[in-house]
Amino acid sequence: MVSCIVCGKGFNTNYNLKRHTLQVHEKKYSHQCPDCSKKFAQPSDLKRHKDSVHSAEKIVCEFCGTSFTRRDNLLHHLNNGNCQRKLQKEAGKRKRLDLTISSRKKKSQLSTSAENSAAVLENSTTVPENSTTVPENSDDDLEKISLPPKESESAFQKAYKSFNLPNNDSSLGIKEFLLLRKEETVFIFRNELKTYKSLKVSKWIHCIYSKETDAGKMIKNVEFKTSNNEVFQETNLVSLYDIMSEKIVKESEDFEGKDSGWTLDEILRLEVRTNRYSPFRGSSSFIEVPKQIAETKAIINVINKKDSQCFMWSVLAALYPSANHPNKTSSYVTHLNKLSFDGISFPTPLNEVKKFSKMNGIGINIYSFEEDLKIFPLLISDIV
Repeated sequence: MVSCIVCGKGFNTNYNLKRHTLQVHEKKYSHQCPDCSKKFAQPSDLKRHKDSVHSAEKIVCEFCGTSFTRRDNLLHHLNNGNCQRKLQKEAGKRKRLDLTISSRKKKSQLSTSAENSAAVLENSTTVPENSTTVPENSDDDLEKISLPPKESESAFQKAYKSFNLPNNDSSLGIKEFLLLRKEETVFIFRNELKTYKSLKVSKWIHCIYSKETDAGKMIKNVEFKTSNNEVFQETNLVSLYDIMSEKIVKESEDFEGKDSGWTLDEILRLEVRTNRYSPFRGSSSFIEVPKQIAETKAIINVINKKDSQCFMWSVLAALYPSANHPNKTSSYVTHLNKLSFDGISFPTPLNEVKKFSKMNGIGINIYSFEEDLKIFPLLISDIV
């Protein structure tokens, strides 16, 4: 948390503090609208203003025909139950989700890389040649494409997959685009979890930025990505998507807020990567805790290098703490018969943790952490 030295208001990031200082205290509005002379502190704010206020193009709801001047207002109209025609069409929604894409622009393409994963891996900003093309229709026609999109498959027995979700609307900002692709991405996660018990997933958003220089306009391909996140059967996929999206939005804001002069020109696509995850491949389920966490001495990591019963040892260590050698399994052997582990497999999947909690009347919360050591919940018990 950082605070403004003038008014004392707190902010989560230095970027937000800087933006506040410019707008509230220094009044350095250096980006002026050529149409109405209104000034803005950030080029992204100016672009949003021009698109929403001065753009001659009206954004029309494809369901009811209501027109809007701002993309976020259309998204609010669609996502908050305000469009009655959309609700009527979704009343008889099929179990399999259909992705509806309006073919307003001719030769628009849904970029997938089913047979061209090498091109994606070698150059992540290159749209594969073997992409699925949406047929040319009139502006009123709709082309429906069923999810999940085709995936690029590596040589590792289809364990690695990459799904490309294109941006068919150049007026969208990064935050709005991620919101628009939320339902599809969560569907992909769920679909992959039907094949694999656990996954590692990441999101990559591919953009084009530009800035004016003395030599002319410069163009740059920019990627914003998340680290690999572990996904299990009990993972809250919607919350995970939101957390990943927040990281991408923050990274993009930091990039634009470094006085670099770069302005977002276009969002090309969202790339969703999934990979089969097998955390315990050997006879032992023991995993070393990262050094930064171990040094806090806030947790007990029982060393069980001869078995895969890490869940059992963790529960025993929490309920029956040992003053001597708390990291050794021998410190808890005398307590083995005090709890019931009947029907619990080892290593223990998240869905069996609930079963164990119910059998023993014990509330167990499970947390995980990302590569940057940011902690997030995987399972919160109903038992207090």
